[in-house]
Amino acid sequence: MRYIALFVSSVMILLTACAPAPVRTAQPFERSPLATSPLPTPEVPGTADTGEEPGKKAEEDKDAVIIYEREGGLAGTFEHWTVYPDGRIVSDKGLERQVQAEEVAALLDKVKALGFFDMSASYGPPGACCDRYTYHITVRSGDRTNTVRTIDGAADAPPELGRIIVLIQRLMSGAKQ
Repeated sequence: MRYIALFVSSVMILLTACAPAPVRTAQPFERSPLATSPLPTPEVPGTADTGEEPGKKAEEDKDAVIIYEREGGLAGTFEHWTVYPDGRIVSDKGLERQVQAEEVAALLDKVKALGFFDMSASYGPPGACCDRYTYHITVRSGDRTNTVRTIDGAADAPPELGRIIVLIQRLMSGAKQ
């Protein structure tokens, strides 16, 4: 009987890992993720569910040069970060930090050099999967704009896209490029 209970418990734990992500609800932060790094998100689950799909908020941030969204993972988190040309970085939760405008310009140059504007709109399987993160990244430079969606470990994603994600995360966390 003990072995059956242990087996059933193990199966339940494994099945729980495959359950859909929880619905995002608005909750205040107890600490800022900008104090150290925007990644990973604090333990508090995501933001209010607006019914919008990821990537849709990019249309609202017309002055932004980079819009970075990360969703999913084991905890089902959601992050939305907006980078402005003056160096201001704002999260959807109202958190804000400032970097030098030159750092943003240098990042945009690197992103262009890595071929972001020539990348496809999507890499990886459609939809979220397997506790991986899904990224929606929009970059604007001059009259060029491109939005790319990818998922962790996407076999068809170019390695340059992974490098771009790391560069954006470093800018947001304050790490040297």
